[in-house]
Amino acid sequence: RREEISIGDKVINFNSTKNTWEYDTISKIYDVEYTGEMYHFLGNGLDFRCSENHRIFYKRKTKKHKSWNDIEWKESIAKDIFEMFEDKSLRTKYDFCFPGFQGLDEDIDSEFKIEDDYLRLMGYLVTEGYLSLSKDIGGGSTLSVSQSKNKYYLELKSIIDNLKLEYQEKVKDDEIVEFVFSNKSRDIILDYFEDFDIHRLPKYIYKLSKRQLELLYNSMINADGCWASMQYVSKRKYLIDSFQDIVSLIGYRSKVSKRKSGVYSLQIFSKAKKSANNFVTEIKKEKTKENIWCVETDKNKTIITKRNNTIFVSGNCKMMWMILQADEPEDWVIATGQTTTVRDFVKMA
Repeated sequence: RREEISIGDKVINFNSTKNTWEYDTISKIYDVEYTGEMYHFLGNGLDFRCSENHRIFYKRKTKKHKSWNDIEWKESIAKDIFEMFEDKSLRTKYDFCFPGFQGLDEDIDSEFKIEDDYLRLMGYLVTEGYLSLSKDIGGGSTLSVSQSKNKYYLELKSIIDNLKLEYQEKVKDDEIVEFVFSNKSRDIILDYFEDFDIHRLPKYIYKLSKRQLELLYNSMINADGCWASMQYVSKRKYLIDSFQDIVSLIGYRSKVSKRKSGVYSLQIFSKAKKSANNFVTEIKKEKTKENIWCVETDKNKTIITKRNNTIFVSGNCKMMWMILQADEPEDWVIATGQTTTVRDFVKMA
């Protein structure tokens, strides 16, 4: 979301030359009112919407290519991609593919300064934690986390003991053990969360290394997931969204669904292969008048976007950037640089 980013933020994006994921820095943010056509890219696990001059990376496969890995990435604008898709003589269903995100590469890892056991504890707290506020003035609050003796009680106890946190254990009739923290330990733990919300993962999770993300991922599955079916459930949509980001960053593909009960379920699929690509099966053209925004990064000039729980890799909008470099406002003609005959132009009109 636009409000979540600022100039200078560190992001992960795509190096189309090396075919790798790298850290890059946001150098500019473009936020404009736009009247024109938007292009809506749809496919299995794919949902991306952009303006007509937004840059798109793609590969086109022909009979001479044995594998997608043999083909270099090309670049075009969304409008031209749409026209290629519309021309059935140019393609079959899977002749065009787009870069798919396969998770962080090991060589771009940078460790965030936080103890491993606090990450593990966070995984349990966001799912099985409880913060209660006293109704009495000055009564303070109580922080606790629960786990079944039949599941991961011993692991959770070991984590808390390793951190030297103070607590009391309360055993319920159903063999659920509640760890109730002292006020001192409560305050230490809450410092790792934002706005004292223990059910919302803090923004710094996006600065964690792949190894650190895997620690958090494992503890969240232990706490409220199922390893057998590879599912994670929560009634909190924002928590499901954050957890899906973690899943993507460590290299899994996933899909979110909402059950009739109102609970959200995240289905986790097998690890994405390095050769994995996205295939668009439909592109819709939509007239619009709305506010649109885009970013520019220092090195790769690419962005990774998320829409309706799907991820797409693209370039930024080159035309928008060029127009905004002008010293004075003017009228502009945006062209592709391709020529055509008058006859073909009249047909298209």
